[in-house]
Amino acid sequence: MLAGLGYEVHAFSGKPQARNKLLSYGAGEVHPRPDVAFTGEPLQDGKWAEAIDPVGGDTLAWLIRTTRPHGSIVTFGHQAAAI
Repeated sequence: MLAGLGYEVHAFSGKPQARNKLLSYGAGEVHPRPDVAFTGEPLQDGKWAEAIDPVGGDTLAWLIRTTRPHGSIVTFGHQAAAI
């Protein structure tokens, strides 16, 4: 859907066999799962104008650090831990 609207879509997956499926969904590039470990830098070079994150946790923190100024992130599907 995003590629059809003219966006440049990058997908990340830890499963190499998912590459063709992600490309068929419209991803222009498929990357291996990134190293999302915190490097001590609260903000890094902005790579993304927007992001969609169904994972949360360290992945969401990494997206926040690497999204361009004035970018946006949509996140969903997270369940808060019981306190």
